[in-house]
Amino acid sequence: MTLDELKEIGVGKEYMGTAEQALLDCPSLPKGYYAAILQEWTAGAYIIYSTAAKWGVCTKCGKHLPEKVFQKGYAPFTHNDKYTCPHCGRTAIAKSAGMGRGKLREYMFVTIPLKKGRRVYILNFLVDVDFGGIVPKVISFLKTFVVLSAIGQRYYSRPEYQDSVFRERRIDNRTLDVPAPGFAGYFTPKRNVYRLYTGNLKSVFRGTCLHYADVSRMFATMESRLGSERAANLYPMFFLRYAYFRVKYAAIERLEQSGLDGLIIDKITNSAGLACINWRADTLRKIFALNLGLVREIRKRGFGLPVIAAYKHYVRKYPWFTLDHAEVAAANRIGFDEELGTVDVARYIENRKLLDYAVKQRKRYKWKTPLRLMDYVDYLRDCRILNYDMTSRDVLFPKAFRTAHARTGELVSELRTTKEAERLALYDPAIEANGIAISRMQAPYWSGDLMIFPAKTTGELIREGRELHHCVGGYYEGMARGRYAIMFIRKADCSDTPYFTLQLMADGRIEQNRGKYNCSPDDEVKAFVDKWHRWFERQKPVEFDRPILEASA
Repeated sequence: MTLDELKEIGVGKEYMGTAEQALLDCPSLPKGYYAAILQEWTAGAYIIYSTAAKWGVCTKCGKHLPEKVFQKGYAPFTHNDKYTCPHCGRTAIAKSAGMGRGKLREYMFVTIPLKKGRRVYILNFLVDVDFGGIVPKVISFLKTFVVLSAIGQRYYSRPEYQDSVFRERRIDNRTLDVPAPGFAGYFTPKRNVYRLYTGNLKSVFRGTCLHYADVSRMFATMESRLGSERAANLYPMFFLRYAYFRVKYAAIERLEQSGLDGLIIDKITNSAGLACINWRADTLRKIFALNLGLVREIRKRGFGLPVIAAYKHYVRKYPWFTLDHAEVAAANRIGFDEELGTVDVARYIENRKLLDYAVKQRKRYKWKTPLRLMDYVDYLRDCRILNYDMTSRDVLFPKAFRTAHARTGELVSELRTTKEAERLALYDPAIEANGIAISRMQAPYWSGDLMIFPAKTTGELIREGRELHHCVGGYYEGMARGRYAIMFIRKADCSDTPYFTLQLMADGRIEQNRGKYNCSPDDEVKAFVDKWHRWFERQKPVEFDRPILEASA
């Protein structure tokens, strides 16, 4: 809508005055504003009570009720006990008024949209909720505010808490952010919580120069695209950008009228591909620079800016490129004109064939997201490891890709496990020989209810570490090289059950002795180890030829 068109319908000259004038002209806050702060936005729920008066106030609903209605009988409130408010049904913690309640405070930033005449005001408050008195106190400090009209915008800010002067600043996407968390002043917010007052969203633009803006509809689109939780955290920022872009870009109104709300969400959330459409244009043909048939398909399929950007980029080089192909490209964030980002794929399959296959797989099995290129790369590598025929169409284009990928992954995992077991077995002769040589033991040592003996295989070390939840399973190489011996301590009646693990260095020192989850030994185990170590020191070294690790591993 041009300025001349606005003048024709009677908008006239809009107010663009100083900050002081704008504040005087600004409408008052909505009636439900303070109630929303206490009922919906404060994290804590309290019953602030007076022992003398024998009544309390629920901070969520604000009702003053005698203590007897919160509980059976007439027993007085108990500090920090939980009670259920009979009015609002919230479970709240009882807090005595006074008694150091100064720390019982919450802070948040709140964005409030307002209207007066043809102008829209957007105010950002720093809110301090103080539960120190019998009645919660809500104090708002206006930090920034925006005045939007048909012919211009103004942005005003008060940088510091103590500063009563608002400064006018140039409005742009960067300065339209919600107030920065924390500020120099009497206190700093403990929780950077941002809220948007939504009680008036359906009517805030009605009758203004932005009367065509539909915030509720845009929020519904935002939640469906981003998820409710993430969208809720972005509401204040989203609202500011939405209102600002409504004034600045003609394409916003046209896209919304055409049911392309998702592209506006992409714009507001700084999605990839922002430059692929002309935001200042006022017709769909000029906005997209595409034929209207493609625009209708974009709307029908709900494609976002990344898909449109991928299509416009690659269709210039590949005339066969379609929006379906672009969806696969956008989902993988890769350059298809650079051999799909990997030489592995280009060796076996052309770009177009892979894109066609990805599109068919999604349509046939109704996947929610397109095929991931890295999944296909992993699949090809698994096929090579398994010595499949890499020229076979059945291998390159399995009927059900995800099933085939899962199967090849399982087969490769089994193969690697077998090969790893064969590799580790090469350490076993050196582990057994070094264990006997360092511990000077060819048979277990017994005393009382305990026994000790050296490990003989990598399998024993891995099992010991797995069952006791410590790291001895990785000690096989050091033991095979003769740096130390790993000794197993067992209970006599459970000789096959790991109990404690001891590391005996090649010079005869005990480096560590650990049980389950690396716990320290108890007195019984300590006494047993001391007795065994005295016996060990009296033994003569065991002399025999030990295997050479390098030759066996």
